[in-house]
Amino acid sequence: MIRAFQPADLNSVCALWLAANLQAHSFIPAEYWKANQALVRKLLPQAEAYVYEKGGEILGFAGLDGEYIECPRPAYEPAYAPVLLTKLFAGPVYDRRARRTANLHVEESCIGCGLCARNCPVQAIAMQEKRPVWVREKCVMCLGCLHRCPKFAIQYGSRTKKHGQYINPNGKVQGRKVKQMEETNEHHDPPHAA
Repeated sequence: MIRAFQPADLNSVCALWLAANLQAHSFIPAEYWKANQALVRKLLPQAEAYVYEKGGEILGFAGLDGEYIECPRPAYEPAYAPVLLTKLFAGPVYDRRARRTANLHVEESCIGCGLCARNCPVQAIAMQEKRPVWVREKCVMCLGCLHRCPKFAIQYGSRTKKHGQYINPNGKVQGRKVKQMEETNEHHDPPHAA
């Protein structure tokens, strides 16, 4: 069961946090993680956090920062780790809290070409007045629309503009090789990092 973090969970979650970080970050001295336990104990009750509990035992936790999942930590047992992070924890929490099509927006540079709607793998985009509109029930947040927009007019929140677009040079968009599109300048070049 996934539920909100409660003060009574503090000892279990802190122990899980330490064990998970020691194992996942063995290249960082253990003293670093141990020295930060007190800070985690202080900040965790103030955070928006969730735990995965089964049979009265906490097997994982994660915190949320806006639309981002931070610090997902499973019980590092081979039987739990992959399933916990994907199906049992990250997926449901992401769907409930972080997966927000309301964060997608279109800038004025949109030319109304409809490429985003035509290439959406789950048909989650409808064109209304030559502007894309997302359907939350369908959208899987692949962000293909953002990365394929020829004018880079689709953004997610305030952070994507500075990251630019990723275009697989060996991929296809509407049956055309991306390299062909580059040769004819049919996509927006990502902004260069300063």
